Amino acid sequence: WIKGSGDQDEDTTCSVAWCDYRRKICKKMVVGTDVDAQEFFFGPQWPGKGWVRWIHVDATRDLDRLSLLRLVVKYHLHPLAVDDILANRRQTKIDRFADHYFVSVDLLALAEVDAIEESSKECAQNSGAVVPITTVPVRRMYPRAPQRVKIHRSHVSIIMPAGGGDNIRGRRSGFVDGSQQAYDCLITVHQERPDESSWLSLWRRPTRGAELPSQDDMWSRLQDDLLSEPARRMREQGADFLLYEVLDRIVSELQPISEAYARRLGFFHQHQLDLNAAMLNELSEVQLELVDLQRSIKPMRSVVRHFISEESRLNAASRMYMEDVGDTIDRMMDDVAQLQQMCRTLGDAHERAQDKRTNDTLFVLGVVSAIFLPAQTITGCYGMNFVDQGGNPGMPELTWQNGYLYFWVLQGVCLVVAVLLFATLHRCGLAFYRRLCPCFCRKRAQQ
Repeated sequence: WIKGSGDQDEDTTCSVAWCDYRRKICKKMVVGTDVDAQEFFFGPQWPGKGWVRWIHVDATRDLDRLSLLRLVVKYHLHPLAVDDILANRRQTKIDRFADHYFVSVDLLALAEVDAIEESSKECAQNSGAVVPITTVPVRRMYPRAPQRVKIHRSHVSIIMPAGGGDNIRGRRSGFVDGSQQAYDCLITVHQERPDESSWLSLWRRPTRGAELPSQDDMWSRLQDDLLSEPARRMREQGADFLLYEVLDRIVSELQPISEAYARRLGFFHQHQLDLNAAMLNELSEVQLELVDLQRSIKPMRSVVRHFISEESRLNAASRMYMEDVGDTIDRMMDDVAQLQQMCRTLGDAHERAQDKRTNDTLFVLGVVSAIFLPAQTITGCYGMNFVDQGGNPGMPELTWQNGYLYFWVLQGVCLVVAVLLFATLHRCGLAFYRRLCPCFCRKRAQQ
């Protein structure tokens, strides 16, 4: 690998790394010791016959336009592809130019929630604003709860120039016919795309300055697999197979996201009767996040279908492996649809539980009101202040010597009769319901 930065500081610019490999050899070089960056940019486009070159531009910190323009001049890239790389806000798509492919793909990976919380707190301290974190109330109530799902969003631009004419490996293996092109170079540009680039930033409050680090580096794993011994299948194929490896690993990063959402929603299902305001807000946000995730996955299917079709210039082996990527995308779409159904089920179950609680409360209030209704009627009757012409009470019971005692005795009798009447009606109604629904009786017996 050769790493080179522009004329600026290495910490503030992007790095350019490349690797030349074939079936039995994989060269690893470092700038300053083996090959100079200037020698690479102004050197030959392809390493030679039977070799494949992979150039990776790590622009996660910042894009060095000088290095990008050097690659543009060296490999004769189309101006539209360069504009898409510089904009860094394009959707997933594929463009086929005269002599090279350009693919723009969103890279979504599961982020570390603890690191996000620390970055958000640090950002709040620096700006003086309080950044609310939805996971804090849930984590305090349930320390063993699964973490809040956060997605690290970045962008990858893939350019596959046409071969220089010396790479005949595909034709010898029988995978390339006269209508297909042998590719021996692949250029990848990885750029950070903050959460503000998503349309969800209009819905939620943005956390400026908070970085979203991914759990693992996909490019480091790909580099290790390429340099591993014995050689893997990647070093036996051309750059179009390396394109399949990159797309396959980008799509594979989506599986941990769906699994994390499933664990989180499963936890909500176990505590659906105890959902507080923070959980309900998170549940509504998860529904929007799943829609945004679905919008990011759908264009990938179109890209892969183009490479699978007969119109693509890839060889037969690479197109066959691309079909596996398409199947993975279809499974991810099904998983997202299932997660959306889980969110709707949780919302409906919570609404039914709330309605049941309200109905139970109203039922208890109604029973209490019905029990005390006779007592209230008697109290209202004897509470009327009617008098005759002489000023004496109009009700003779009010002049009795023990009238007050008789009043409370009557109230107690009415209360006992109301309770016995309610218990009798409840028992008769339950017995009648058991006759109509035998399964209800079995469930009550099990409980």
